Amino acid sequence: FSINTKLNSNLNLDSLLDIIIDTALSFANAERGFLVLSENESIDVKVARNMEKKRVEDSINKISKKIISKVMKTGTPIISNDILGDNRFDEYTSVMNLKLKSIFCIPFKIKDRIIGAIYLDNTLQRGVFNDLDKKLIQTFADQAAVAIENARLFTELERSKREIEEFNVKLEKTVI
Repeated sequence: FSINTKLNSNLNLDSLLDIIIDTALSFANAERGFLVLSENESIDVKVARNMEKKRVEDSINKISKKIISKVMKTGTPIISNDILGDNRFDEYTSVMNLKLKSIFCIPFKIKDRIIGAIYLDNTLQRGVFNDLDKKLIQTFADQAAVAIENARLFTELERSKREIEEFNVKLEKTVI
């Protein structure tokens, strides 16, 4: 309830994204978390933090873009607790290069539209994520997606309102 209250009472997108990634990290006990939003068919890492809530630098190069792309294309979460031993990722060179042990990537869905994903990983240990984490984060991601969409719509509404006000001022000057 308190998490839903936090999500739904915040219309500032940047602040909201911070709340979402921090909550996801604490739920899943992940080492690092990345919040990705879809921007014109590209992957845009909006927030990247480690478990100490410190910013992860060069975040786009610290994630497996193939995993995120697959989750965002299919809408299906990916979870692996032994990613180096998981043959689904044999062709994913980024997984090997990043030395990932556990990974959990889950989409943000609004109806049938995917607007982004939460990407959680651990380079230190295997077996970090379990079925309870999957259910909890999925439910949380569904709520977060709605909050993200609301914040985006609010921002767009505010921008449109300013444009109309500016147009009205110009119109008044032209009419007078």
